[in-house]
Amino acid sequence: MDSGTFDSMKVNDLQEFLAKRGITTTNLRKKDLLQLCEAVKSLDLPVDPDFARQSTAVDLKQKLSSLPISDPFVDENFTNDFSEVPTNFTLFDIFNYLLHKTSDYDKKKLRAYKSCEDYRLFIDGHVESLTFNKCGDAEVCLFRAKVKPTQKDKTYCCTKFYQLWFAIKKSTGEVTSAYCTCIGGMDGACRHVSAALYELEAYEIKSVTDGENKWMKRPRSHDCPVPIKILKIVKANCCFLHSSGVFIVACLVDDFNECAQTDILF
Repeated sequence: MDSGTFDSMKVNDLQEFLAKRGITTTNLRKKDLLQLCEAVKSLDLPVDPDFARQSTAVDLKQKLSSLPISDPFVDENFTNDFSEVPTNFTLFDIFNYLLHKTSDYDKKKLRAYKSCEDYRLFIDGHVESLTFNKCGDAEVCLFRAKVKPTQKDKTYCCTKFYQLWFAIKKSTGEVTSAYCTCIGGMDGACRHVSAALYELEAYEIKSVTDGENKWMKRPRSHDCPVPIKILKIVKANCCFLHSSGVFIVACLVDDFNECAQTDILF
Protein backbone atom coordinates (compact mmCIF):
# COMPACT_ATOMS: atom_id res chain seq x y z
CA MET A 1 0.00 0.00 0.00
CA ASP A 2 1.59 3.28 -1.18
CA SER A 3 0.93 6.93 -0.36
CA GLY A 4 -1.32 7.36 -3.40
CA THR A 5 -3.60 4.65 -2.06
CA PHE A 6 -4.06 6.52 1.22
CA ASP A 7 -4.89 9.74 -0.62
CA SER A 8 -7.69 8.05 -2.51
CA MET A 9 -9.21 6.42 0.60
CA LYS A 10 -12.20 7.84 2.42
CA VAL A 11 -12.10 8.91 6.07
CA ASN A 12 -13.95 5.79 7.24
CA ASP A 13 -11.45 3.57 5.41
CA LEU A 14 -8.50 5.41 6.94
CA GLN A 15 -10.01 5.08 10.43
CA GLU A 16 -10.56 1.36 9.88
CA PHE A 17 -6.99 0.90 8.67
CA LEU A 18 -5.66 2.53 11.84
CA ALA A 19 -8.15 0.86 14.21
CA LYS A 20 -7.07 -2.59 13.00
CA ARG A 21 -3.58 -1.70 14.20
CA GLY A 22 -4.67 -0.41 17.60
CA ILE A 23 -4.51 3.32 16.76
CA THR A 24 -7.17 5.66 18.21
CA THR A 25 -8.65 8.06 15.64
CA THR A 26 -11.15 10.09 17.66
CA ASN A 27 -11.65 13.71 16.48
CA LEU A 28 -8.93 13.49 13.83
CA ARG A 29 -9.28 15.16 10.42
CA LYS A 30 -8.39 13.48 7.16
CA LYS A 31 -5.06 15.29 6.99
CA ASP A 32 -4.10 13.91 10.40
CA LEU A 33 -5.35 10.46 9.46
CA LEU A 34 -3.19 10.46 6.34
CA GLN A 35 -0.11 11.34 8.38
CA LEU A 36 -0.87 8.58 10.88
CA CYS A 37 -1.38 6.04 8.10
CA GLU A 38 1.98 6.97 6.59
CA ALA A 39 3.68 6.58 10.00
CA VAL A 40 1.97 3.24 10.65
CA LYS A 41 3.01 2.03 7.20
CA SER A 42 6.64 3.03 7.78
CA LEU A 43 6.69 1.27 11.16
CA ASP A 44 5.00 -1.80 9.68
CA LEU A 45 2.70 -2.18 12.70
CA PRO A 46 0.94 -5.56 12.86
CA VAL A 47 -2.81 -5.99 12.55
CA ASP A 48 -4.58 -6.71 15.85
CA PRO A 49 -1.51 -6.24 18.11
CA ASP A 50 -3.52 -7.10 21.24
CA PHE A 51 -5.00 -10.27 19.65
CA ALA A 52 -8.47 -8.91 20.41
CA ARG A 53 -9.86 -10.31 17.15
CA GLN A 54 -8.04 -13.60 17.33
CA SER A 55 -10.32 -16.59 17.39
CA THR A 56 -10.24 -18.37 20.74
CA ALA A 57 -10.86 -21.65 18.96
CA VAL A 58 -7.76 -21.14 16.81
CA ASP A 59 -5.65 -20.13 19.82
CA LEU A 60 -6.80 -23.15 21.82
CA LYS A 61 -6.09 -25.44 18.87
CA GLN A 62 -2.54 -24.11 18.74
CA LYS A 63 -2.05 -24.78 22.45
CA LEU A 64 -3.44 -28.30 22.21
CA SER A 65 -1.17 -29.08 19.25
CA SER A 66 1.88 -28.62 21.51
CA LEU A 67 0.65 -31.14 24.10
CA PRO A 68 1.39 -34.88 24.16
CA ILE A 69 -2.37 -35.64 24.38
CA SER A 70 -5.24 -34.37 22.26
CA ASP A 71 -7.46 -32.84 24.97
CA PRO A 72 -6.67 -32.73 28.71
CA PHE A 73 -10.34 -32.22 29.60
CA VAL A 74 -11.42 -35.60 28.20
CA ASP A 75 -8.30 -37.69 28.72
CA GLU A 76 -8.84 -40.51 31.25
CA ASN A 77 -5.23 -40.94 32.40
CA PHE A 78 -5.33 -38.26 35.08
CA THR A 79 -4.99 -39.36 38.70
CA ASN A 80 -4.64 -37.86 42.17
CA ASP A 81 -1.57 -40.04 42.76
CA PHE A 82 1.30 -37.53 42.96
CA SER A 83 4.13 -40.01 43.58
CA GLU A 84 5.71 -39.16 40.19
CA VAL A 85 5.09 -35.41 40.24
CA PRO A 86 8.23 -33.35 39.42
CA THR A 87 9.83 -32.14 42.62
CA ASN A 88 11.69 -29.22 41.00
CA PHE A 89 8.59 -27.04 40.68
CA THR A 90 8.89 -23.98 42.97
CA LEU A 91 7.46 -20.52 43.59
CA PHE A 92 10.07 -19.09 41.24
CA ASP A 93 8.54 -21.07 38.37
CA ILE A 94 5.12 -19.59 39.19
CA PHE A 95 6.50 -16.05 39.35
CA ASN A 96 8.47 -16.42 36.11
CA TYR A 97 5.39 -17.70 34.33
CA LEU A 98 3.05 -14.97 35.63
CA LEU A 99 5.56 -12.18 34.94
CA HIS A 100 5.86 -13.40 31.36
CA LYS A 101 2.15 -14.00 30.76
CA THR A 102 0.37 -11.14 32.51
CA SER A 103 1.01 -7.46 33.17
CA ASP A 104 -0.77 -7.66 36.54
CA TYR A 105 2.39 -8.93 38.21
CA ASP A 106 5.36 -6.69 38.84
CA LYS A 107 8.19 -6.46 41.35
CA LYS A 108 6.04 -4.69 43.93
CA LYS A 109 3.20 -7.19 43.66
CA LEU A 110 5.50 -10.17 43.95
CA ARG A 111 6.73 -8.91 47.29
CA ALA A 112 3.15 -9.10 48.60
CA TYR A 113 1.94 -12.05 46.53
CA LYS A 114 0.10 -13.55 49.51
CA SER A 115 -2.33 -10.63 49.44
CA CYS A 116 -3.17 -11.15 45.76
CA GLU A 117 -6.55 -12.54 44.78
CA ASP A 118 -5.16 -15.63 43.08
CA TYR A 119 -3.23 -16.62 46.19
CA ARG A 120 -6.33 -15.99 48.32
CA LEU A 121 -8.24 -18.41 46.10
CA PHE A 122 -5.65 -21.04 46.89
CA ILE A 123 -5.38 -20.36 50.62
CA ASP A 124 -9.17 -20.24 51.03
CA GLY A 125 -9.54 -23.70 49.49
CA HIS A 126 -11.24 -22.83 46.21
CA VAL A 127 -9.22 -25.49 44.34
CA GLU A 128 -11.69 -28.36 44.40
CA SER A 129 -9.62 -30.95 42.53
CA LEU A 130 -6.11 -31.36 41.15
CA THR A 131 -5.05 -34.37 39.11
CA PHE A 132 -1.84 -35.40 37.36
CA ASN A 133 -0.90 -37.06 34.07
CA LYS A 134 2.72 -38.10 33.59
CA CYS A 135 2.23 -38.34 29.78
CA GLY A 136 4.68 -41.23 29.45
CA ASP A 137 8.09 -40.25 28.12
CA ALA A 138 6.96 -36.83 26.91
CA GLU A 139 8.97 -33.73 27.81
CA VAL A 140 6.08 -32.26 29.79
CA CYS A 141 3.52 -33.55 32.26
CA LEU A 142 -0.02 -32.23 32.63
CA PHE A 143 -2.22 -31.18 35.52
CA ARG A 144 -5.98 -30.72 35.46
CA ALA A 145 -7.92 -28.77 38.09
CA LYS A 146 -11.32 -27.42 39.06
CA VAL A 147 -11.61 -24.09 40.87
CA LYS A 148 -14.73 -22.82 42.59
CA PRO A 149 -15.90 -19.25 41.76
CA THR A 150 -15.29 -16.65 44.43
CA GLN A 151 -18.71 -15.10 45.01
CA LYS A 152 -21.21 -17.00 42.86
CA ASP A 153 -22.60 -20.51 43.13
CA LYS A 154 -22.03 -21.02 39.39
CA THR A 155 -19.68 -19.74 36.70
CA TYR A 156 -20.81 -17.60 33.80
CA CYS A 157 -21.11 -20.89 31.85
CA CYS A 158 -23.62 -22.16 34.48
CA THR A 159 -21.21 -24.76 35.81
CA LYS A 160 -20.14 -25.23 39.42
CA PHE A 161 -16.41 -24.94 38.71
CA TYR A 162 -13.95 -23.43 36.29
CA GLN A 163 -11.96 -26.19 34.61
CA LEU A 164 -8.34 -25.69 33.66
CA TRP A 165 -5.12 -27.47 32.75
CA PHE A 166 -1.46 -26.55 32.70
CA ALA A 167 1.71 -28.20 31.42
CA ILE A 168 5.03 -28.36 33.28
CA LYS A 169 8.42 -29.29 31.87
CA LYS A 170 9.66 -32.32 33.78
CA SER A 171 13.36 -31.47 33.66
CA THR A 172 13.13 -27.85 34.87
CA GLY A 173 9.70 -27.35 36.47
CA GLU A 174 8.92 -24.57 33.98
CA VAL A 175 5.24 -23.90 33.19
CA THR A 176 5.00 -24.10 29.40
CA SER A 177 1.29 -23.51 28.75
CA ALA A 178 -2.09 -23.35 30.45
CA TYR A 179 -5.76 -22.83 29.72
CA CYS A 180 -8.91 -22.08 31.75
CA THR A 181 -12.59 -22.02 30.80
CA CYS A 182 -13.15 -18.61 32.42
CA ILE A 183 -13.49 -15.44 30.33
CA GLY A 184 -9.84 -14.45 30.76
CA GLY A 185 -8.43 -17.96 30.72
CA MET A 186 -7.29 -18.13 27.12
CA ASP A 187 -3.93 -16.53 27.92
CA GLY A 188 -3.35 -19.16 30.62
CA ALA A 189 -2.59 -16.64 33.37
CA CYS A 190 -5.95 -16.07 35.05
CA ARG A 191 -6.38 -16.19 38.82
CA HIS A 192 -7.80 -19.73 38.64
CA VAL A 193 -4.69 -21.08 36.91
CA SER A 194 -2.52 -19.20 39.41
CA ALA A 195 -4.45 -20.68 42.34
CA ALA A 196 -3.95 -24.19 40.95
CA LEU A 197 -0.22 -23.51 40.52
CA TYR A 198 0.04 -22.39 44.15
CA GLU A 199 -1.86 -25.53 45.16
CA LEU A 200 0.67 -27.73 43.36
CA GLU A 201 3.63 -25.85 44.85
CA ALA A 202 2.20 -26.33 48.36
CA TYR A 203 1.95 -30.10 47.95
CA GLU A 204 4.63 -31.99 49.86
CA ILE A 205 5.79 -35.41 48.72
CA LYS A 206 5.44 -37.95 51.53
CA SER A 207 7.95 -40.58 52.46
CA VAL A 208 7.13 -44.28 52.13
CA THR A 209 6.30 -44.55 55.83
CA ASP A 210 3.96 -41.54 55.79
CA GLY A 211 1.42 -43.09 53.43
CA GLU A 212 0.28 -42.63 49.84
CA ASN A 213 1.18 -39.55 47.84
CA LYS A 214 -2.35 -38.58 46.86
CA TRP A 215 -3.64 -35.05 46.53
CA MET A 216 -6.57 -34.37 48.83
CA LYS A 217 -8.66 -31.22 48.94
CA ARG A 218 -7.84 -29.05 51.91
CA PRO A 219 -10.72 -27.79 54.05
CA ARG A 220 -11.69 -24.22 53.34
CA SER A 221 -10.69 -21.72 56.00
CA HIS A 222 -13.98 -19.83 55.91
CA ASP A 223 -17.68 -20.58 55.67
CA CYS A 224 -19.28 -21.24 52.30
CA PRO A 225 -22.14 -19.01 51.08
CA VAL A 226 -25.62 -20.50 51.48
CA PRO A 227 -29.10 -19.38 50.38
CA ILE A 228 -30.79 -17.00 52.82
CA LYS A 229 -33.72 -19.39 53.32
CA ILE A 230 -31.45 -21.94 55.02
CA LEU A 231 -29.20 -19.41 56.76
CA LYS A 232 -29.16 -19.83 60.53
CA ILE A 233 -27.87 -17.00 62.71
CA VAL A 234 -26.31 -17.95 66.02
CA LYS A 235 -24.20 -16.28 68.65
CA ALA A 236 -20.71 -17.66 68.97
CA ASN A 237 -19.08 -18.62 72.28
CA CYS A 238 -17.00 -15.80 73.66
CA CYS A 239 -15.41 -14.77 76.90
CA PHE A 240 -14.17 -11.50 78.30
CA LEU A 241 -12.64 -10.23 81.50
CA HIS A 242 -14.99 -8.41 83.88
CA SER A 243 -13.75 -5.39 85.84
CA SER A 244 -13.85 -7.58 88.96
CA GLY A 245 -11.27 -9.91 87.45
CA VAL A 246 -13.78 -12.73 86.81
CA PHE A 247 -14.08 -14.25 83.33
CA ILE A 248 -17.61 -14.07 81.92
CA VAL A 249 -18.57 -16.65 79.29
CA ALA A 250 -21.38 -16.12 76.79
CA CYS A 251 -23.22 -19.32 75.95
CA LEU A 252 -24.09 -20.44 72.43
CA VAL A 253 -27.79 -20.19 71.59
CA ASP A 254 -29.56 -22.09 68.83
CA ASP A 255 -31.54 -19.15 67.53
CA PHE A 256 -30.53 -15.54 67.80
CA ASN A 257 -33.02 -13.36 69.62
CA GLU A 258 -32.10 -9.73 70.02
CA CYS A 259 -34.60 -9.40 72.89
CA ALA A 260 -33.22 -12.30 74.87
CA GLN A 261 -32.00 -11.37 78.33
CA THR A 262 -30.40 -14.68 79.37
CA ASP A 263 -27.65 -14.95 76.75
CA ILE A 264 -24.89 -14.36 79.30
CA LEU A 265 -24.19 -16.58 82.26
CA PHE A 266 -22.63 -14.94 85.32
